[in-house]
Amino acid sequence: MALILHISDLHLVSRAASPALDDHKVGLVPAGSRFTHFEMLRLTLKRLGERLIADGKSLDAIVVTGDIANRNDEGGYVAFLELLDVLGLARPGPDRIVVVPGNHDVTAGLEPGDPHRYDRFVRFIRGAGFVTPVLNGVDQERPRPIQTSSISRWRSDYPYQFCCLFTGMPRRGNPGRDLGQCGIGARE
Repeated sequence: MALILHISDLHLVSRAASPALDDHKVGLVPAGSRFTHFEMLRLTLKRLGERLIADGKSLDAIVVTGDIANRNDEGGYVAFLELLDVLGLARPGPDRIVVVPGNHDVTAGLEPGDPHRYDRFVRFIRGAGFVTPVLNGVDQERPRPIQTSSISRWRSDYPYQFCCLFTGMPRRGNPGRDLGQCGIGARE
């Protein structure tokens, strides 16, 4: 059986800016002795790696589903790479690490399809050789807007790209027509 580690919603910042955990309102724990979010994750992954190696195992894959960095913070991506390294010999190769960006892993204020929206994600995640999905505006041209359905008027004012997946039989027996209406494969 495959051994897969699933990680999600880390919301990392730089190691130095990582917030302290727990409630320290009473001031009983000095600031320098407080355990941070990064340190907790680092220790958890380090112990996981050590345990796997001690048991003669290693991870077959890692799947990361979004929000690696908090607000697309560059330090968060650096911290993420450091965290994966602490798995040591239990860590799979980069071709077995799948990373899907979340809403915090894009540059805010840029329209979907803007190739700069994923600049940091591409630099750090693809730069490390990890597997990623197709990124809108980075890996393909934008699909042509829908022209032949009632949704096209609404869609032209809405900033997101839609893709239809038909799980049943195509209408009128013409799958090309259905896909074309959804903008799949259609180019301006």
